[in-house]
Amino acid sequence: MKDSTREQIDRIFELNAEKKRQDQKARAEKELREAAFILEFIECGEFIIKPAMEAIADYARSKGLESRIESTERGGHSAWNAIAPEYSIRFILGENQFGPEYQQPYVRVVCDQYAQKANFHESTIGPGRGGHSGQTGSIPLEEISEDLIHARILRVLAEILQ
Repeated sequence: MKDSTREQIDRIFELNAEKKRQDQKARAEKELREAAFILEFIECGEFIIKPAMEAIADYARSKGLESRIESTERGGHSAWNAIAPEYSIRFILGENQFGPEYQQPYVRVVCDQYAQKANFHESTIGPGRGGHSGQTGSIPLEEISEDLIHARILRVLAEILQ
């Protein structure tokens, strides 16, 4: 084999090794950004989202409406992917507070570390009544405020208590 052919093969392998290093570096940087976002989301959840939900829950309880505040941190895996951190308020309608979750209206804020946003999900489905359920938007963490969380919850409350 000619020396020039060897040099060309060596260059191909060098370029391939460099591409692999760059890909690995980009993956590591992406994972760091995602991990940092998860921590930011949890901090926002503990200092803004959860207290805003608790304030509504406490006041609604004084009016006779029970609810549960739930949160999950990153951990475990579902059948499809890692479980994302989330915070939710679930309203207990009717007599059976241990009924199926799909019959308990809720507002949920879920971390989307890939899009670097907070996703809102809500359900207005209750025992013996229809409603809607699904994602209702996503926003950057910087836009989350107590007022925003309250507005999202009030919209669901208005619909389920009509």
